[in-house]
Amino acid sequence: MPAGVVFPKNAEDCVALVNRAQEQGLSLIGRGGGTSIAGQCVGEGIVVDFSRFMASILAPPQDGSIWVQPGVVLDDLNDYLRPFGLHFPIDISTSSRCTIGGMVGNNAAGSHSVVYGSTRENVLETDVVLANGSAARFGHLDDAARETKCKSSGLEGDIYRAVFNAIDRHRDAILAAFPDPGIIRRNTGYALDILALGQPWVADGRPFNLASIICGSEGTLAMVTAIRLKLSPLVGGKALACIHFASLEAALQANRFLLTQDGLAACELIDAYVLRAAANHPGQRSNRAWVVGDPAAILAAEFFADSPALARDKAEWAAANLKAAGIGVAWPVLDGADAPKVWALRKAGLGLLMGLRQRARPVAVIEDSAVPVHALPDFARDIGLMMSRHGIDCAYYGHASVGLLHLRPALDLDDERDREIFRSIAGETAALVKRYRGSLSGEHGDGRLRAPYLRDFLGEEIHALLCQVKAAFDPAGILNPGKIISDQPVDADMRQRPRLDREIFASGFDWQADGGFDLALERCNGSGNCRQRTGRGAMCPTFQATGEELHSTRGRANLLRQAFSQPDAAGLDDPILARAMDTCLGCKACKTECPSGVDMAQMKAEYLFRRHLNRSRQPKRWLMAMQPLLLPLFAVQPRIIRTLMGRLARTALLMKLAGFERKPPMPAAKALSRRKETAPATEQRDGLRPIWLLIDPYINHLEPEIGEAAIFVLRRLGYDPRPYFMDCSIRLLVSEGLLDEAKKSLRRLLGDLTPRGAIPIVGLEPSELLLLRDEAPALLGDAWPDNLLGRCFLLDEFLLHEHKAGRLRQKTFPAINHPIYFHPHCHERVMCNPNAMAVFLDALFGIKAEIISTGCCGMGGDFGYRHSSLSKDIFHNNVRLPPENGAPATLLVSGTGCRHQFEELGNAKPQHLAQFLRDILTGIQENTGQVHSP
Repeated sequence: MPAGVVFPKNAEDCVALVNRAQEQGLSLIGRGGGTSIAGQCVGEGIVVDFSRFMASILAPPQDGSIWVQPGVVLDDLNDYLRPFGLHFPIDISTSSRCTIGGMVGNNAAGSHSVVYGSTRENVLETDVVLANGSAARFGHLDDAARETKCKSSGLEGDIYRAVFNAIDRHRDAILAAFPDPGIIRRNTGYALDILALGQPWVADGRPFNLASIICGSEGTLAMVTAIRLKLSPLVGGKALACIHFASLEAALQANRFLLTQDGLAACELIDAYVLRAAANHPGQRSNRAWVVGDPAAILAAEFFADSPALARDKAEWAAANLKAAGIGVAWPVLDGADAPKVWALRKAGLGLLMGLRQRARPVAVIEDSAVPVHALPDFARDIGLMMSRHGIDCAYYGHASVGLLHLRPALDLDDERDREIFRSIAGETAALVKRYRGSLSGEHGDGRLRAPYLRDFLGEEIHALLCQVKAAFDPAGILNPGKIISDQPVDADMRQRPRLDREIFASGFDWQADGGFDLALERCNGSGNCRQRTGRGAMCPTFQATGEELHSTRGRANLLRQAFSQPDAAGLDDPILARAMDTCLGCKACKTECPSGVDMAQMKAEYLFRRHLNRSRQPKRWLMAMQPLLLPLFAVQPRIIRTLMGRLARTALLMKLAGFERKPPMPAAKALSRRKETAPATEQRDGLRPIWLLIDPYINHLEPEIGEAAIFVLRRLGYDPRPYFMDCSIRLLVSEGLLDEAKKSLRRLLGDLTPRGAIPIVGLEPSELLLLRDEAPALLGDAWPDNLLGRCFLLDEFLLHEHKAGRLRQKTFPAINHPIYFHPHCHERVMCNPNAMAVFLDALFGIKAEIISTGCCGMGGDFGYRHSSLSKDIFHNNVRLPPENGAPATLLVSGTGCRHQFEELGNAKPQHLAQFLRDILTGIQENTGQVHSP
């Protein structure tokens, strides 16, 4: 565990931190997005997080370069640079959340490194704070300037002398021991070999620049406070040739052929392991629509040109050449809107593998080995033989164009036999990579994972030089100790999977499909997709609003894992964990956007269930549990009594008991269940198809007009809707961890609906209906009928399905000439096609509806009432209200809580789809006017 976390605001803060660390004997561990794999950002010192405050672009680009602070996120930088026609071209898979400082620390390299090289080749200067608290700038030096630096006094002079003398006296040994210089991605130890290939030893080499050794040093040599980056022009056109292969060996052999093709800028290997994992992931399934059949491997080769048409020509030419040579089994070429799907799938590779529901998971240990490109097929063959000797599977994917494979053997690290294999594979691979004169790390860095092997890999002489360099930069050893220079065994301090005592941790959900709750707790692999900024995805809305790791899916997953690792249930009472889980909206964006498929909403419900098992309930939870009794009682009261009860529920005392900061809406004067419109149809029922219309308590008591509209619309279109009034909100019970009560309600619902034939169930509230397709099977296990899933529809899904089947009574509908805007419920985004509403409106009315939000509106059940300020921030982060230009428009919002949020925070007048359709069918929609007022 770290001793603490600090968030410096400027270089002066960094100087103060270094001085304090020197005084108190503390170590400093630099951190950006926390996406590194080799243990660079863990330790017992003070974690220095640059991502919160030191994240500014310091000046506009000038002369093809730009100064930035270390906390700037790569995608944010490139968004800023795009209007200038420039980009920072190191396009790594974590680009939506990785920081430039972290890229410098690891010497990251993107998929197009065959064109652009690694971060090192694109860093011109670095401003740093040295281990004695002094500031320095490292940049290109000519011979005279370098000699001046070497003669200077102080720590900076000591550093220049130590580095220069190490290379000058041991240059031949350095070049002989380090990886083949032809390997573009090589991150072995400190980059003495890179400097040795430059000036003054090579007359036409790169000028001497200590920024080169800072790149890849993982924060062990200095604290970087600003970076000057070399920029590249944007590419005019791109196209992909995705060559499919029947074997991994065939793909690697073809890699060399592709490298000879004109315009090749990247060649990425994706193996069957990743492709099959994507097929089972709800968020990635659509991204592999271009895959033909079930290939053993694919090479995704991207071609650059001055225009999209020329790039496609190059990709098609290469694909035709391979096909003519009998290389490959399928040769699709993709560009335009299809190309990002390939890259999204490739970027998700690690997360997809870590989300596999199996105890032996593809682990990081040899995941970053690089060898000369011509040796890649032989190296992969030797790795395969090693895996066969150990009797294990291995995933192969990575950057074939530069000889780097992300090799991930499938091991259960809680099994002692597999841990022994883990240690053996690490040592055997290090020896194998050395034999090929490759690099143990191509881009992920040595960190804790590969540091123990550097002594044998480089030899005693060169390892001693690395130690001398470290000592020169950091005499007291305060900068990220134990990384790069370490003899600690590779499996020391390895985290163990939580071992859950079934008597202490009785399960609320059936986690069998996940391999058990302990595996579900381990699914988060730390890739940090949940740290992406607003507009890049819906996950995670509370992190996007606060920037706090505590409020990210990863932060919550780490806290849960720690709590359930305690020997008893005491860990569940951790107040920090309680705070983190309380601010989870339950939006479920992580279920699809997290490549590992972490469902934090379901895990939160399990946590609450286990935390409060066999304990007295808090007042709020007691009120939630009383819903089945209170709501029916509320519904039968006269209007005056209902009004008084509604006012009582909004008093300060009950608001405090419920933990509310905002007043919830008043109930309607008359519940839908008490209205005559819900009575059975009196017209002839012949030919009317019966359906169950699921009426949740919120539609019934707060918005009965929506239920009335749905009944009217369904009858007009040829159906016999039979309202089923839920006596409580099952979604609320699940969200509060009242899983036993939720199970009872589900069994009651099943008993009422399933014996009456295979009648479709249509819901108006997404969170209630979609629970039947999501958590319900995990709550009831085998008691949940499989055939029920296909009978549960939201209103738009049902009507679109019936329209396609030609069963709607009304075949033509009036044209709608004004704009339609739509905000889908969070669960609708996750478990349905988020564009389903747009498809439905287009199919029936020819309307092009526009989704106006990028994620959660911030209501999340009662979240918006309990966390008023945070809820408002999330709303304004994610929602783009329709223009206030006075023109007629319609705003459709599918969730009850979402509509209340839009009314209160957006001053809008949203409609449910049922109300919109009723207005169309009754001819009043054209005169509805504005959707919101100034």
